[in-house]
Amino acid sequence: MILETISEIQIVAVLERGVPNKEAIALKAIETIDTASFGLLLGMARDDGLAVPFHDHFFWLGGAILNPGDYIFVNTGDGEARINDSVDKLNKLYSVYWKKSSTLFADSRIVPVLIKMGSVHVFQKPMNRPQTKNLPLS
Repeated sequence: MILETISEIQIVAVLERGVPNKEAIALKAIETIDTASFGLLLGMARDDGLAVPFHDHFFWLGGAILNPGDYIFVNTGDGEARINDSVDKLNKLYSVYWKKSSTLFADSRIVPVLIKMGSVHVFQKPMNRPQTKNLPLS
C-alpha cells in the first residue's frame, strides 16, 4: 500500500531513547495545522525505510492548532500536558504524555510512525437492554 507523505508536521527526533521519564518523540509543525487529524503508532523498522505497525499502540495528538515552528513533545511516560513558549518566545512547545508504563524505544528497531487521518466512521451505539433480575433456577 502506498500512502502520501505527510509534509505539514514531521518527526524530528526520539529523545533520551530508553530512559524512563525522559524518553520523548519530538515533532515540528512545518505548516499551520490542527493536530486532531494526526496520531502516532509504534512500528518495527524495515530496511526499505517503512515500518510494520505493532498491535495496540496508538496515540492521538489531540486538538490544538500549531503554527510553523511549534513543537510537540510526546513523552512516553506519565505526566500532565502543558504549553510553554520557546526560549526566543516565537513558538509554542507542547508537551503531552502517552502514559506508558515502560519506555518504548530502547530497541532502535522500534520507531514512531506519524499518521494523518482523513476519514472516519463511528458505529452508533445500540440502545441499552432492559435489565432483569436474576430468577432462581428451580
